[in-house]
Amino acid sequence: MDGSKYAMDALSLICKIKEPHDKITIIICEQDNINACDLKEIVEYELGEKEEEENSTIKILPSEDGRRAADIIREYIVEECESYIDYVFIGNNGADFSSNEEENYLGSVANEIIRNTKVNVMFVGNKTKTYGNEVIP
Repeated sequence: MDGSKYAMDALSLICKIKEPHDKITIIICEQDNINACDLKEIVEYELGEKEEEENSTIKILPSEDGRRAADIIREYIVEECESYIDYVFIGNNGADFSSNEEENYLGSVANEIIRNTKVNVMFVGNKTKTYGNEVIP
């Protein structure tokens, strides 16, 4: 969770489609450009609004000198919880490999997870899809 619109959309989507017994773990990795404590408060508020705070855990991973957030998150997923994850939801700017525009490629965290773990990944991005009468960002 980096607090971006797409990450918040991913959180909203998982809250919307999960079953009552499903658990949510939100991963925040400390970074120079992210205030992890403020972001945790925002996420807690959103979870409270969706009445999901009882079913959710927010994990703040400490930064490490010389290591990318993507590597830290991937290692956490593989070492701590890969065996019981059904899906990882990732807010992403887009995954359109049909164009050569750089902004449409997967971000570093998305790349690390999809290429180096065995978990199912759902991307939530900048294109809105309509399913039946429901609009899903």
